[in-house]
Amino acid sequence: MSIYDLVQEYNDGGPDKSGGFVADTISIDEEDANILVNLISDNVELKQMVLYRNSMSLVSLRILVEGLKRNTTLEKLNVMYNPVADQGCKIFSSLLSSNMTLTVLNLYYCSISDEGMQFLCEGLIRNYSLQYLHLHYNEIG
Repeated sequence: MSIYDLVQEYNDGGPDKSGGFVADTISIDEEDANILVNLISDNVELKQMVLYRNSMSLVSLRILVEGLKRNTTLEKLNVMYNPVADQGCKIFSSLLSSNMTLTVLNLYYCSISDEGMQFLCEGLIRNYSLQYLHLHYNEIG
């Protein structure tokens, strides 16, 4: 199933909106990232987005994060098992310093090292909403 199909299914009320929007094991390219940005821009009820194992490129991640900077409803974002790495943490740092509704960010298994953690810390200095930052199974420390 494509991102477009998943977004259509989510917007049509199925399968279960209580778990938020879930896209698992789909390769998210730039076009897909723009579709996701439209979803988070148009949907004021969306509280959780799960995007694990999607092989997101840095360009796709940047597009998604730029959309999330303007979002005021999303509380939980799970991008575990994506190749975020240190440069992706730099992108997330800009999100953390500007988005004040995100309370949970899951970055399990994202190939993050000490350098990436430093980027995240820089974004967290100005963030007062994030309560949980999950970094298990990375290369930190």
